[in-house]
Amino acid sequence: MQILLLGIFLAIYLHDAVTQVAYIDARGNTRWAEAMPSDAWPNLPGWVVVSIVLLPKTLLGIVYWQSCRLTRRQLGKPAGQRRFQRTERLTSLLPLLALLLLGVDLFCGGLRHLRVVFHNAIAIDELLLLLPTLLLVVFGWWAYYPIDRRMREAGLLRRADEGLPVYPIWGRRQFVVAQVRHQMLLLLIPLALIMVWSEAVVLLGPSHRGLLSRTQAAWATPIGSLTIFLFAPLVVRYLWDTVPLPDGEVRSRMIDLCRSQKVKVRELLLWRTGGGMVNAAVAGLIAPVRYILLSDALLDQVDRRAIEGVMAHELAHARKHHIFWMLLVLIVTLGLTEQATIGVLFLVERSASPWDTSPWLTYLRDPDVQTFIIAGPTFALTLLVFGWVSRRVERQADVFAARYLSQTAEQPAQDEVGKPAFDAESVGAMVRALQRVADLNHIPVGRRSWRHGSIAWRQEHLNALIGQRLDRARIDRVIGRIKAATLAGVLVIGLTQAWQLGIFDPPEPGDEARPTNRAVQPAIISDSP
Repeated sequence: MQILLLGIFLAIYLHDAVTQVAYIDARGNTRWAEAMPSDAWPNLPGWVVVSIVLLPKTLLGIVYWQSCRLTRRQLGKPAGQRRFQRTERLTSLLPLLALLLLGVDLFCGGLRHLRVVFHNAIAIDELLLLLPTLLLVVFGWWAYYPIDRRMREAGLLRRADEGLPVYPIWGRRQFVVAQVRHQMLLLLIPLALIMVWSEAVVLLGPSHRGLLSRTQAAWATPIGSLTIFLFAPLVVRYLWDTVPLPDGEVRSRMIDLCRSQKVKVRELLLWRTGGGMVNAAVAGLIAPVRYILLSDALLDQVDRRAIEGVMAHELAHARKHHIFWMLLVLIVTLGLTEQATIGVLFLVERSASPWDTSPWLTYLRDPDVQTFIIAGPTFALTLLVFGWVSRRVERQADVFAARYLSQTAEQPAQDEVGKPAFDAESVGAMVRALQRVADLNHIPVGRRSWRHGSIAWRQEHLNALIGQRLDRARIDRVIGRIKAATLAGVLVIGLTQAWQLGIFDPPEPGDEARPTNRAVQPAIISDSP
């Protein structure tokens, strides 16, 4: 779900970035506006665009629903396992397919048509375009519910035999609402607020109403977005069903753990899911709005040593500032890829002779082709890099937790030269915790995850730590190199932006009216005023 939501807003950003055209206003200033349907290719009638937006998603929803129905009927039969695996693969592909269909919607001018109809009202057109995609995902949860219910019913007897709490099974409405609250709205609300803020700044900026100067608009967008991002954890506190973790042994151990790792939190929260989710989470970049959440099912069905490991894993995200670095990686990858692609196109045009009419160069000079070349690699590479880095971040958090458990073990292990090492019991506690979370959430250990990696992949990495020195985990060096590369990317983007804004140019009279270096970018030039 996270790849879908991040991809949605990344796609809209790229759509707006590559469909801008330059024009000169009455005062001779260069301004920017989005190409309208009549200015863009393909110039499709409205009813065709509506059909493209709705029909493929409807067909995909029907196919997924039928797959879930067949799987539900065959569970418990000899062919049921193979059928279940096929549906699981389709479940994993559903967000990616929905994202691909949204890209088709944008390419065919769906957003531009909505902006004409609604006069570019802030966020209304974007949310209307996203609605069919989001409804497809919600329908997918509705279709999958019978499978989830059957698996939970099968686990009731086992939990009763183990003496574990038995929770009522959610109805279909409860299941869908829980997925929307916990998986969709958690990220959708902050991203939507950032989109509203960014669009408001653009409309008030020099390219439209001119109430904000170029410098004010340039600062307003990141400052406002960062403010929203910092206070986004309040969404978790009040969107999910949470209460302060009751006093007792668990709370005391968790507070001691936070103190030992020098991680300040506003509150430890009990996440009440009615036994529906076995999970933990950390939310918040700064202490005044940072929360640690432990679900009720996690506390009831996982042993205390494994809970400490899960808690240490979550604290690692705060201790290592993972959220900040992941955001920076996303911004740097997006900026560098977009600038590199534009630069290559610019160099290709500059290196060609003006009279060169070869078919490939003529094709490359087409603004619509350039738009596709810029948006495609930027979108794909940004998601690939973000996912790769995110999986390494999860590995580091696992290692952090295993290190903490090894340091607090009753009999700490040492390597051959007497240095503290990862011991089998502590690593095993983390492996068991991951296995327990997978089993209780009905997640196949081999299922791949874009952001976290598969459970089996993480367990294999943990098991390889046994006997290694605590201070020489390879993943820590990998993350160090990622941070260094990210900072280098920030420097490159900063210098490039300064050049494009003309900061390095000698001051001249009338600088405000002079078009910036951005006007030479091939994909966003308009041949007509």
